[in-house]
Amino acid sequence: MLYVGYPLSYENACKMFNVDQDEYGKILDCVVKQSGLRFDHIDKNLSILGIEVKEVAKLWDNFTSVDESIMIIMKYKLKFVELIEKSGIDISEVEIERMEEEPIIVKNPPPYLITV
Repeated sequence: MLYVGYPLSYENACKMFNVDQDEYGKILDCVVKQSGLRFDHIDKNLSILGIEVKEVAKLWDNFTSVDESIMIIMKYKLKFVELIEKSGIDISEVEIERMEEEPIIVKNPPPYLITV
């Protein structure tokens, strides 16, 4: 799968959306869904807040030119930025999770292209 977004921990996503943590993450899921984004658990303490780019995720099903793929990804990037702004999330300092490594703090990060 291919996403445009941020790799985050559940705890940091709760902070970003200003919601309490609960045992099953239902509060966060509800708020994220209302924002038009997705919060998908990937592995251990790593999740992705973003949008899935379905058109170029299955490269063997459809052959898409590089130019067309870049345009599709850019469309999703702009949509992600719009949804982040609409939701009022403060991204001035975001703790980005990395698989089996320490997270890093990034100031005003652009959306990342993430493959799973």
